Amino acid sequence: MDPRRSLPRYAEDVRELADALGLERFANVGESGGGPHALVLAYALGDRLTLNLVLAGMGPAHEAWVRDGMKPMNRVIFGAAQRAPWLLRPMMAAMGRAVRDDKRYAKFVEQQLKVSPPPDRGCSAGTEICCAPVRLALFGRERAVPCRSCG
Repeated sequence: MDPRRSLPRYAEDVRELADALGLERFANVGESGGGPHALVLAYALGDRLTLNLVLAGMGPAHEAWVRDGMKPMNRVIFGAAQRAPWLLRPMMAAMGRAVRDDKRYAKFVEQQLKVSPPPDRGCSAGTEICCAPVRLALFGRERAVPCRSCG
C-alpha cells in the first residue's frame, strides 16, 4: 500500500484547503515547530508543492542541545511533552486564554519578545506579529483571523 494514501490529518486539511482555493500546486514554509509539518507535506503532497522550505526547524527535542537558547516557556512545554504529556492540555488552554482577544495577545507577544533570544527580538522590532497562525493552532479555522492590529 502506498503510504501517501494514508495522510496525517494535517496534510488532509492542507489538501482540502488547496483544493477549495483551486490551487493545483503551491508553496509551503514551516518555521521552528512548523518544520516537521512542512516535512510531512513534502512527503505526503510533494507532487503538488512548488517549494517546501523549513526555517529554523526543530531538531530532536529529547536532545538537550536542541533546547539551548529556547525561550523559557518553550523549554517548559518540551519538558512537559517528554515527562508529563497530560500537562500539555492545560498549558495550551492557558496559552489560548492569553491570545483570545487582541489586547491580551499584544501583551503575550510583548512578554515573549522580552525573553526571546536577541536575534528574534531584532528581526521582530517595529513589526506587527500576526496572531492568525497562533489562533489557528489553538482554536481552529473559525478563529484563524488576523487581529485588529494585523489587519
